[in-house]
Amino acid sequence: MATRKGAIGDESTVRVAVGGEHDGTDRLTAAEDAAETVGVVAVGPTGADALAPLVLATQNGETAFLPGCTAKRARAAVEALEDGSLPEAETTVGHDPGTTSLPTPPAKASESAALGVGSRRALAGCGWRAPTSVADHRAARDGGLAVESAAGDPDTTRERVEAAGLRGRGRGDGSTDVPISAAWTTAISTFRSGSSSGRIHTPRAR
Repeated sequence: MATRKGAIGDESTVRVAVGGEHDGTDRLTAAEDAAETVGVVAVGPTGADALAPLVLATQNGETAFLPGCTAKRARAAVEALEDGSLPEAETTVGHDPGTTSLPTPPAKASESAALGVGSRRALAGCGWRAPTSVADHRAARDGGLAVESAAGDPDTTRERVEAAGLRGRGRGDGSTDVPISAAWTTAISTFRSGSSSGRIHTPRAR
């Protein structure tokens, strides 16, 4: 069974949109079970409910869109890539093999254009990049990631976030629609206080 954390740069990849109301976990499992050399990656939903659950099969700069995909069809998509071909699909889009954004199909007057209308600047990586892959996010930027620079100088990063007034985004966030710098300050102070008093336990290496 072949799996990988990132989705960018692999020649043959099946992306399975997982999350949201139309969870594709069973499609992901079916695809992973069928994979030998093909990369199978869980990506976030595109935000277009009309296409969910969506599976994308990519090979040599072409991506086949499989909207409303079943587990059986997800498995067949992997098997097609393993055999060196794209699966039959509603739409196939050509693109740069190293693209870091979802290659959206062009809008047509006679067809539904759930992804083909307007600009997806903010959602460009949705459905394409692995949300938890640092490599995928790094590939999408010209410079380094803020999280990487923050590791070396957390106090400066916190001050910049405080000055910018960055707020939590809402559902599930510990700082819902309020500046997150206060929570960061509390967390840092608590950690440093516990560390200096010896209350934080660090497991000893064996």
